[in-house]
Amino acid sequence: MITGTVKNGWLVDRLFLFLEMKRGGFMANEFALGSVLMACSGLEALNFGFSLHGYALKIGIELNLFVGCDLLDFYGKLRLISMAEHVFESITDPDVACWNALVACYVNNRVAFSGNFDSGHQVHAFDYPI
Repeated sequence: MITGTVKNGWLVDRLFLFLEMKRGGFMANEFALGSVLMACSGLEALNFGFSLHGYALKIGIELNLFVGCDLLDFYGKLRLISMAEHVFESITDPDVACWNALVACYVNNRVAFSGNFDSGHQVHAFDYPI
């Protein structure tokens, strides 16, 4: 039901449904969590997004590629680049979607980066004209 609100663009409804689901005793999966994170990005609901990140840590799905990619996207859209980098570094084996989310974070925030991540991944410099 939560992901169904994506097609209709009902961002606030996603948050409401998520809270109702939790109150009902249900645990979110990576798809529901990702959908609610997208709503947080769209609404710029920073504190709610922080809570979702903590919830993902609590239930043990923060390292899931789907959740990690959505967290990268969330932090990138809210211009929290260091948090996005932290999430990326915590992902054991990032896939192309994770790399794309990180690059989008840099590009959308007009940041150039060159260096190594703690996870050992080498990133080469790229420039984005400001």
